[in-house]
Amino acid sequence: MGRISIRLLLLLTIVTTAACLIKPPEPIPEPFTKLEDYVNNTNIRVLHATPNELYILSDDEFARLDLNNELVEKRRLEIPFEFSARSAVSDHNFYQLILNDSLDLEINFHLTKNPDEVEKIKLKNLMQAGDSGFIKEGNNRNIGAFNDNGTQFIIPVIRVPGSYYSFFLFDINLNGTNTNFQSVELAHRIDIDGIPASAGNLNSVKYIDGFFYATSLFGAVRINPTNGSYTQIFDDWMLDFFKYDDKLYATGFGNALYVSNDNGLNFTVVDLSNVDTPFPIEMIQIVNDKILSQQAIGFPFSIIDPDFESGKLLLLNSDFTQDFSAYQDIEYFNGKYYLPVFKELYTSPDLFIED
Repeated sequence: MGRISIRLLLLLTIVTTAACLIKPPEPIPEPFTKLEDYVNNTNIRVLHATPNELYILSDDEFARLDLNNELVEKRRLEIPFEFSARSAVSDHNFYQLILNDSLDLEINFHLTKNPDEVEKIKLKNLMQAGDSGFIKEGNNRNIGAFNDNGTQFIIPVIRVPGSYYSFFLFDINLNGTNTNFQSVELAHRIDIDGIPASAGNLNSVKYIDGFFYATSLFGAVRINPTNGSYTQIFDDWMLDFFKYDDKLYATGFGNALYVSNDNGLNFTVVDLSNVDTPFPIEMIQIVNDKILSQQAIGFPFSIIDPDFESGKLLLLNSDFTQDFSAYQDIEYFNGKYYLPVFKELYTSPDLFIED
């Protein structure tokens, strides 16, 4: 073999050996890990974290996980003629709005620690003179809402005739161990005739620092649960309210953002004119001091910077669905984030954004 051939062979050997020594890049780990021992019968709708348990609510099931993700309870719920609206959960109770077998609109209040007691309230029994009936509002992200300790609950319906919203505010009294209802009583009916009502007009109802806030295509109101009075604080298309860094914020159509420094009495515009790339500030959820935005229930979440100058989509696993009905909620519990994807539950130690 000639010298040139030997040199070429040696060069080829060196190159091949070097190539074999170069490790391929490590695969990027998926951010979320499936909770293998848990699956729901139907799609998970709501998560709620207490200090010691994570509550998981779907239309036909309610479950509780302990700090070790061990199942404490999983109860089947009665299947009505139709589920209406998206339920809400507090530490000690939760509600479902249903059409019962008689096609009556009914609120069912359940206890989180006692499956044997359910308070059922037919809305037709709350009618007053001039009422012909009530129509459900719809399936928006937040409709019925509890106060912080679950002792008050508010829900809007469409009043007929008149097509305006009637908000029913209930006082909920439990025994000392929160395992039995002592009473569920209507405290106030708040008729808001300044906001036109039809299914889908209302966007969100929330309780923040002593007041209930409701947003719609035709403005927003602030409801005082102490006396049942209300103030219309916006006339434009509003989406949501949230509290962050001891300030109250309101989001509006077209990425409008407002801030209040006096607990919702007055709002001023937050100037976003310096933001180069528009990003969504829409339906807001504060999870472990992170600002998460969602276009509508089921859509992927975005993470908004605290300075409101940027926002990017939450990084999901590469094999997660693109179906915009999968992502109903997100919660932080015992040092992890919990994300339901249809019937399954995933966890992650942190939240990341897409590049």
